[in-house]
Amino acid sequence: MNQDNRDDLRLLAEALPAVSAQIRSSLASFYSAFERIATPERREADPDLDHQSALLQQSYFRLLRLSNNLTNASRLAGDVPLPMQTLDLTALAQAIYRECLPLAETMGLQLQFRADGTPLFTDANEDGVRCVLYHFLSNAFKFTKSGKQITIHCRREGSHLLISVEDEGCGIRDVPPEQLFERYLQSDLLSPSPCGFGLGLPIARQTALAMGGQILLSAREEGTSAALILPIRTTGAILQEPPMPFVPTFPRALVGLADALPVRAFLQNPKAQN
Repeated sequence: MNQDNRDDLRLLAEALPAVSAQIRSSLASFYSAFERIATPERREADPDLDHQSALLQQSYFRLLRLSNNLTNASRLAGDVPLPMQTLDLTALAQAIYRECLPLAETMGLQLQFRADGTPLFTDANEDGVRCVLYHFLSNAFKFTKSGKQITIHCRREGSHLLISVEDEGCGIRDVPPEQLFERYLQSDLLSPSPCGFGLGLPIARQTALAMGGQILLSAREEGTSAALILPIRTTGAILQEPPMPFVPTFPRALVGLADALPVRAFLQNPKAQN
């Protein structure tokens, strides 16, 4: 990365959190009004209202995900460590799996969970781990066809713990992994929806670095494997973070996977539409 890019990132790091906060404030007001107008009872009784409401919800969650990315993109400017606490990564990954399973079923995907030994303790940041895994899963959901399998796999390898997302999608054989981490810096490499602005993997990598870890992307015989690798270290620390100004009551998976989900995932009864 050249000096001009580093200077641009520093400026963005200062501006993006404020922009994100304004977006989230407006979105909160929008969603509050939306829930009063399009109640579950009205949507259940009116399929057309339900479909139009699903379109609005899809856009809402995608904007909320973008807002989160704008906040997290400030990490791209430097190696700022995240506050850490001792976590059971197996339990956390399994909780994310359970949140994502209904959405995978809506898309006809076979989401699996594997753990080689449980529990797996290390010091990490819970929101940071969630950020990385949701980016992995979002990519897997986008590029894996219905009927194919996606596996979340937790394991220990030597002095490190790994959480990987392995899919049976189109793979990355024709794209150098390092290029995937820098797509946001090169306008000619950016892809249209649903691929987005190319911020996901760079944010995930910087988040991993901020926890003392790294990310490994590799091609499989069919599909891609993306792994979060963290060193084993346990201090028994308990993290006391200030409350978030806006805490949604809906599943976090809807935000984390918003760019990958189809409209039917936001219907009042999405499984009935399969």
